[in-house]
Amino acid sequence: PVNVVCGDPEYNVVVQADPPVVVFDYGDTAEIVFTATARYCLSPGEYPPTGNPVVGKEFDWSTSWHWAELVGANPGVTDPNGQFTITVRSDKDGGGNMLAFNATDAKGGNANYIFKWTDPEWYPAALEGKIVTDPNAHSGGWNVFLRFDKKDPAPREYEIFGYNFNDTAYYGHSLSFSGPPFPRGWEEGNQWCVSITSGGGSWDPNSGTDQIEKSLEWGLSRFEGGIFVLRPVQY
Repeated sequence: PVNVVCGDPEYNVVVQADPPVVVFDYGDTAEIVFTATARYCLSPGEYPPTGNPVVGKEFDWSTSWHWAELVGANPGVTDPNGQFTITVRSDKDGGGNMLAFNATDAKGGNANYIFKWTDPEWYPAALEGKIVTDPNAHSGGWNVFLRFDKKDPAPREYEIFGYNFNDTAYYGHSLSFSGPPFPRGWEEGNQWCVSITSGGGSWDPNSGTDQIEKSLEWGLSRFEGGIFVLRPVQY
C-alpha cells in the first residue's frame, strides 16, 4: 500500500524565555532572550512536537508590552535546528507575552515574561511544608506555604513575589499576591504563614503517612530553587 499525504506536514512551535523572570535594580537595563523552536509533529496536534526541525521558515516576533525593545532579526528564520532567537530589553518594571507567528501557516508559539525591579525594603520569606492529619475525621493532607516575619508597625499590606522556579502544575515561573487578608493565611506569633498549594482528602489513620509525605515532596519540588521576597506597603 502507498500512503499519500496531501498538503504540508504539520508542525508546532515552542517559545522559551531565558530567564522568564529577570530581577534588576531601578535605573539599570535588563534583557531576556527568547528562543523559538519549530518541529514537525509525529502525531496530529503533538505538543511539544518531537519530529525533525522545520528549517528555513520565517516568523514574526511581537509582544504585548509596549515598554519592550526587540533586539535582533525580526522576522526570524529557523536555522538547521529549527530555531531562531530574539532579545527583549527594557529598563521598566512590568512584562507581557512574546509571540512568534507565521501568518501564512497560522502557526506560532508564545511565552510570558516579567521584568521586576528590586526594592530596598524587600526581605525574605521561607518556603516550608507540613503534613496535616485529623484521625478523628479520617482526613489527611499536606500544605506548602511561605513564612515571614511581621513588621512593626504593621503595614497596610504585604506584597509577596516569588520567582526562579518552574512550576508546571499551576504558577509557571513566578507568583505574586498581597494581603492581609490572605485567602489561605494564618498567624503564628510574630509571623505570617501563607499557603501557596495544598492537597489531601480522606485518610485511614492505620495506613500511615507515607503517601502524604510523597505528595508533600512533590508539592515542594514545584518550587525548587525559588526565591521568595516581600515588602511592606503604606504603614
